[in-house]
Amino acid sequence: TPLSLVLIDIDHFKQVNDTYGHLAGDHCLVLIGKLIKDNLKRSTDIGCRYGGEEFCLILPDTDEEGAFALAEDLRLLITKKPILYKDINIELTISCGISTYKQQDNIEPEQLFSGADKALYLCKKEGRNQVRHYTFTE
Repeated sequence: TPLSLVLIDIDHFKQVNDTYGHLAGDHCLVLIGKLIKDNLKRSTDIGCRYGGEEFCLILPDTDEEGAFALAEDLRLLITKKPILYKDINIELTISCGISTYKQQDNIEPEQLFSGADKALYLCKKEGRNQVRHYTFTE
């Protein structure tokens, strides 16, 4: 069965900390984490924080189309829902990089992660606030 990995980065998050302070940034991280958790549809799906403003989704039995749909739904939800902190609406966007393991030979976990990271880097390079999928080549 396929296994998809989604790396999520909050776009320009340093500006949130610099503009509103680290407590506001922490508040945003908590609420984004809750949004991610609340939008995972199956008990087998795993969402976790990975580093500063990055999150990771591990989606067993999920092909690239399913992972893309979930990531795009999250992206749109976060874009449309500013986070309220001390009467201030903080507008955020996210970028998502996806890779999918489909029982290919010679694909190790590190490559799955590297593929998602490459897709995320492409999102950042092309303007952020988008979802990209990395395709392994033979």
